[in-house]
Amino acid sequence: MMRTLDEVLQYHHEGVILRFLEEYEFSRSDADEIFMDTKRWLWVCANAPDGVNPYVDQSTVIIDKMWHHFVLFTRDYREFCDTYFGKFLDHFPFTDVEYAEQKDIEAADPDDFMAKKQKAFTTNLRHVGQTLGKDFVVKWYLEYPKRYPAKRIADALRLPPVRQVPRIDLTAQEALAMDLPDLIPIIVDRTGPVADGYGGARCGAYCSCSRGKQPPVTASQLADLR
Repeated sequence: MMRTLDEVLQYHHEGVILRFLEEYEFSRSDADEIFMDTKRWLWVCANAPDGVNPYVDQSTVIIDKMWHHFVLFTRDYREFCDTYFGKFLDHFPFTDVEYAEQKDIEAADPDDFMAKKQKAFTTNLRHVGQTLGKDFVVKWYLEYPKRYPAKRIADALRLPPVRQVPRIDLTAQEALAMDLPDLIPIIVDRTGPVADGYGGARCGAYCSCSRGKQPPVTASQLADLR
């Protein structure tokens, strides 16, 4: 069953916001606002009528970045979609191959390509306006390109931390010659618990199955780690 927009906006996922802040050097208030707008965007997508396919463009790319982090919490994202929209909202990335194909189509008939592109964009803007109101057409397509231009997003991107796994002085041939019960303790003993997960399901510290097992990590704590 489709929930109301107010109900959707009440949903909170601290892990998504913290993961976003781990990757991008934005303020907590920026991240909170972007996550709220990501939920609005998903509401727009969930309420799209037949023939309307909302899509993220360069104006709203910062929302797409937050969406990426939400999707990574696969179970929580699926439950969110099922609970609030009654269906799963897929995310379709745009690849370099598709971009090259679009450029070929444009080169073959620039006028027709531009006419179709403008028609699709007009439909996109109308649907956002009809679903959320004119304020969000202004915010997302006039204000967001100024607040979050591509250069600012690129400059805010943090280098991901890399954890060095201790080296095991054992060749592949030597390991394959051993019985598995003898090999596993060697790997466990020399490698140690290097995974990020706390829940035992190969998940992250912010996964729902880890809640209550670890204290929440704040943005200031993340900053202290760097």
